[in-house]
Amino acid sequence: MKNLKTYNYDKIKGFSKLFLDFITGKQFILSRFSNNEGLFSDSAFLNKKSIDYNLRNQLNEILVKSMSSLNLSEIQTENIEKLKLTNSLTVTTGQQVGYLGGPLYTLLKLFSTVSLAEELNQQHRGLNFIPVFWLEDNDHDSHEASHIYCPDKSNIVQRFSCIDKSATTEKTMVSEKVFDDTILENIANFIASLNQTEFTSEISDLLIQHYKPEIHWTDAFLGLINSIAGDSGILFIKASEIMKSGVCKPLILKEISAKGTADKIIHEANEVLTSNGYHIQAKHSPVNLFYHSDNVRKKIIPDDEISSFKIGSDSVSCELLIKSAEEQPENFSPNVLLRPVFQDYALPNAAYIGGPSEIGYISQIKELFEYFDVSMAAYLPRHSATIIDRKSARILEQSSLEPEFFLTPFSYIEYDLLNAQKDDALLQKIETQKSIIQSSFGEIANLVLHSDPTLTSTVKAAEVKSELLTENILKKLNSALKRNNEVTLSRYKYCSTVLFPIDTLQERIFTPLFFINLYGKTSFVNILKEICRQNREHHLFVNI
Repeated sequence: MKNLKTYNYDKIKGFSKLFLDFITGKQFILSRFSNNEGLFSDSAFLNKKSIDYNLRNQLNEILVKSMSSLNLSEIQTENIEKLKLTNSLTVTTGQQVGYLGGPLYTLLKLFSTVSLAEELNQQHRGLNFIPVFWLEDNDHDSHEASHIYCPDKSNIVQRFSCIDKSATTEKTMVSEKVFDDTILENIANFIASLNQTEFTSEISDLLIQHYKPEIHWTDAFLGLINSIAGDSGILFIKASEIMKSGVCKPLILKEISAKGTADKIIHEANEVLTSNGYHIQAKHSPVNLFYHSDNVRKKIIPDDEISSFKIGSDSVSCELLIKSAEEQPENFSPNVLLRPVFQDYALPNAAYIGGPSEIGYISQIKELFEYFDVSMAAYLPRHSATIIDRKSARILEQSSLEPEFFLTPFSYIEYDLLNAQKDDALLQKIETQKSIIQSSFGEIANLVLHSDPTLTSTVKAAEVKSELLTENILKKLNSALKRNNEVTLSRYKYCSTVLFPIDTLQERIFTPLFFINLYGKTSFVNILKEICRQNREHHLFVNI
């Protein structure tokens, strides 16, 4: 790795005012994260938190079940044992299942979590901080979980999916989804699309090992990510196993029994945020839970007129729903706003590493933790980076450009480049001649109007034809400019595709396999570790 360059988030489009104020330490926003300040200084608070946690036996069982399909590294096995001890806390991140490992930021979150755990282990002697990845596999968003992007051999960003587009609206929970025989062809097509490097066979082996017919989407994702990051000691916990265990039953019962209370708390917090000029990230509901039936996740909607709940097309009384929660808590799961509360209840959680959107909706629920009597973790941002491959680095150096030059849609870059090359004097002369021609046709129209008015339309048609011919000349001039700048445009297009694909930060688009194909798994993991040792308060450009 040659160098790292920091770049302020406020110079990149797409980051919310709330996140920018969080990063820069605005007092109001920081006050919404009550335990952030003591994370690095208050050992007594953290020690009490570890001692007070009383679900260690259940947590151990959940972890073992969640990782039963994985080949664990020695440090992962050690970390499972450490979490049994009363002086152990977790440092957590989370993400939905993602095809081919999901976008790059999944690994940035993971290694940010590992790095923070290492930092806290140095800071608070006598406590163990264990990195944990919470896999949100109760989600039913097949569209998000089923596809990813990667440049092909022609440097065109391609969409790769494990299912047909028509199936992306199907509502089965991701935890229950299994690959069919088409996964073999999908994987083969992905491998064939890559530029063949010395590391392509490594990727092929990884994917053939984990992506097979009859394998659950969840297990394929975990298997691939664990093959990349297992040696870091990260532990994986499935949200589906958390719910099956029933450990969150007290929270489920409270949300149903006091329907509308949490909704009111979030609504009041949202009003405070909006009155301070912030956009609300996530919507709340009268009941912030889903009900699972036939592997489908359904909203629970109160019907106050008849004191019951609507679940799909069914009407369920409050008493019956409470009984169901008592006897089968595994049939319930939290929505996006209640999920962090369930997470900090189920885990001895010291800190959570989140993305900008997560930081946004966590700011809405400080009082929700208090209502459920759950100790809120500290919430820190993940690392964010754009990785500059060797070819892009050469182009940047030869063109004397900084990488941020490409954090804009390529159409703007192309326009600016061609505009800079235009012969303004020539264009001005053409515009002058266009005006003269228009004036001449105006005079001709006046002349024929007195002699033969029927010729007016003929004169107008000739004028329009003349304008079209002139515009055609201008288009040919632009085409000539493009031809003259073809090499430069081609080089710029390459950089734009790799550094800012689909007009979006690279980390949100590309599968990490794109980079493993360039650098190999071991080298790429070392790159990620180095990124995640840096300051969290800036976006990073990483020149390999």
